[in-house]
Amino acid sequence: MLDSPKAEELRRSISSYRNEFDSVAFYAAIAAVSCALLAFGALVLDEKWIERLRRFFAFSEIFIGFIFGIVAFSLAWIAKRRKRKYAYASLANESFTVLVALTLGISVAYFTRSFQPTYYYYGIGIFVAAVLYGLQAVYLNSKILWTCMLLALISSWATQTYAWSEAPAKAYFLGMNYPLRMTLLACSWFCAACL
Repeated sequence: MLDSPKAEELRRSISSYRNEFDSVAFYAAIAAVSCALLAFGALVLDEKWIERLRRFFAFSEIFIGFIFGIVAFSLAWIAKRRKRKYAYASLANESFTVLVALTLGISVAYFTRSFQPTYYYYGIGIFVAAVLYGLQAVYLNSKILWTCMLLALISSWATQTYAWSEAPAKAYFLGMNYPLRMTLLACSWFCAACL
């Protein structure tokens, strides 16, 4: 049904693995990246070892936030180099940006925790994280970081409006409950996107 030049063009456009070992290596690489991310997440999100080190060396929370900030920006630089060098490995490159998101989130969390224990503006700290995720998403052209930015923006709006809510029940912000606040946020994003 195809003429000879078109058939030859289609044959040239097909790429396949040289052998089955390439397929196994590809899936093994995905498993290795996943295990590395899980190990990092288990170490960092547990937070007990960070607190033990912080207390043992008498580090302040600002110092821990600063260290994780340096690690986050170093990982972003490495991720940018990886994307240039291994442009074809989009799955591995996007998986690596999860490390950037985790370390950046930990950095902002420790900076925010360094304020008074009765700190009132946690939503602002989450908003700062959203801005940093957005900047990193532009720098790395990463869909995962864009998703983190959107989730952080939503969380910051919900957290900060709760902090600003009326005192007894903390249920209403300017007369709006949570569903109405989220609707207002979604409408404002829709209007901004239309402009």
